[in-house]
Amino acid sequence: MTNLTTFAMTGDKDTDLGSGSGSSLSPVLLTVSGISTLVATVISVMSITLQLKNYRKPILQRFALMSFLA
Repeated sequence: MTNLTTFAMTGDKDTDLGSGSGSSLSPVLLTVSGISTLVATVISVMSITLQLKNYRKPILQRFALMSFLA
C-alpha cells in the first residue's frame, strides 16, 4: 500500500506496484474490461431505475422477482 501511496504522491513511474493478479495483463485488455464494466453498470442502474419508476403490475413483478431469485 505504501508503494501505491508513494506513486500517487510523487508521480514516480518506476515505483514497483507488486505482482498482483492483474499485473501480467495487457493495458489494452484492462482498458476494454474497465469500459465494459462501466457500460454494464450504467445499463443495470438504468434498468433498475426504470423498473422502479414503472412499477404498475404487482403480479407480473412477483413472477419477475421469482425468476430472478431462482
